[in-house]
Amino acid sequence: MNEMYIENTLENLIPFFGLAWFFILLFLLIVFALSLLFIITRWIIFRKAGLEGWESIVPFYSSWSLVKISGISWWFFFIINAPFFALILSHGLLTPFAGIAALIASYFLYYNLALKFGKEPIGYGLGLTFLPIIFYPILAFGKSTYKDVNVSSYGPISENTINNNLSTNDKKNKNNKFCKNCGNQIDESKFCSNCGTKISK
Repeated sequence: MNEMYIENTLENLIPFFGLAWFFILLFLLIVFALSLLFIITRWIIFRKAGLEGWESIVPFYSSWSLVKISGISWWFFFIINAPFFALILSHGLLTPFAGIAALIASYFLYYNLALKFGKEPIGYGLGLTFLPIIFYPILAFGKSTYKDVNVSSYGPISENTINNNLSTNDKKNKNNKFCKNCGNQIDESKFCSNCGTKISK
């Protein structure tokens, strides 16, 4: 009785297993096709930018090459690859934060890349960051060509903004005076308001 029950159960499960295998194979086929499309489109984009196609498929080197052709600052390479470094260095504890930082850095990079391909930078920057499987083929198979135009080293943030903020902070720091005894910021008075030490002019 038990043997017949097991046989009947197995016979009823065979169609289910067949259907499950069909969907698994279909999923794997779709993933393979999308991966192949992604590799081909990146290869073409790199060729359009004057690089060798193989540079688009080498891990880490491909992101370094993207940093170069986008004209963004070199240190963005480390932010873009931050999830990998966080996984190794923090055993995955900081990976979510590194992932967010990498997404922002990727947007900055793709903002510049869109400009270099003559595309609207905000929309294409977001598209290349979040929907590369759609926007990569548009750049690869479209008529747009890569031009070495001047872009900001900080993507959507202009270099003048960064430089002005840095120079303003430098001026503030030069104008500020601190007590040598306790480190408290001091004004024009003769004694520190925190510890009472006499201020030498």
